[in-house]
Amino acid sequence: MLLAFIVSKESPAQGQGKTIIRGTVNDALTGAPVPYVSVYLKGTIVGTLTDEKGKYLIETDVKATTVVFSFVGYTTESK
Repeated sequence: MLLAFIVSKESPAQGQGKTIIRGTVNDALTGAPVPYVSVYLKGTIVGTLTDEKGKYLIETDVKATTVVFSFVGYTTESK
């Protein structure tokens, strides 16, 4: 199981809304950060991997309502 902390905010970017999503993915049992988790916007090609400290950042103009977290050996979660 993954535990994800998400911070999302909208800010103007050249007249358009830009979405910034950032956070940290931690193991739900140990609390340890999980590196190299796939983090992406459902139904799009927009995504990234967490770094070695479990942190991620997505900046996009694409509209989406669901963020997906996926890693081998863990349950895929959507927020």
